[in-house]
Amino acid sequence: MTLSNADIELLEAYWAGELPAQQAAVLTERLDNDQVFRRAVVEWQKLVAVLQPDTATLSRRQDLKAMLGAFSQARSKARSRKRWLWGVWVVLLLSLVAWISIRGFLITWISIQGFIAPLQQPIPEKLNCFSTPFFQHFDRLDNTLSTPALNGLQLYDRKRYAEAIVPLQEMFRSSGDSTRLFYAALAAVGSCNPDIAIPVLERFQYTAQWEDLREPAHWYLALAYGSAGRLDEMSTQLRSLANRKGSYADQAAVILRELKLN
Repeated sequence: MTLSNADIELLEAYWAGELPAQQAAVLTERLDNDQVFRRAVVEWQKLVAVLQPDTATLSRRQDLKAMLGAFSQARSKARSRKRWLWGVWVVLLLSLVAWISIRGFLITWISIQGFIAPLQQPIPEKLNCFSTPFFQHFDRLDNTLSTPALNGLQLYDRKRYAEAIVPLQEMFRSSGDSTRLFYAALAAVGSCNPDIAIPVLERFQYTAQWEDLREPAHWYLALAYGSAGRLDEMSTQLRSLANRKGSYADQAAVILRELKLN
């Protein structure tokens, strides 16, 4: 038997408690006495149970759907936060790199300016200082005494040390050639201006780029220390030169002996 639409509507009203008492009594009697009708009703209930879950099942599905929605939102927020944190780290990293670059540039610039600035003033030539009896001209390999125009290099070659300092500094500034600064420092030692020479030579004595100038830098730095009255530092430099047995070992030993510093 197949239930009609009228039967289904009647049954739904019966189970919902909406059926008038007289109709409900008639339907109850039919369910009790009509086995075919009762089997059709049972089959229909099974079908409805499959197609339409009970309240508990619907509640569980709704709870699960809500949980999945909450999880999805939390995951989306976590991803957004992760992307935000990555963005912050990238910005911080780039800022750090920029800061290190700028800091390195400033340190280099300030360091150079620290010993270039004094060279921009007229340099007096002092006739006598500690280094005078020991100072010897350091010949350049590329000297050009025949050049008509006197630049810093020619002034240095002609041993006009005080005049050579500022032009050599300007040559370094324009070309970036560190040897120009080295010769300016030697000119400062030769003209008894140790405060100009010391900061430059202190850098050259350890430079890897100009290895041939490291030992001369040690020697002329020792003379500059002596002229500046920094005898302990001069002694350290001279002992190092004497023990090294290089080009300036004998001269260093002579000064140590004469000053009784060895």
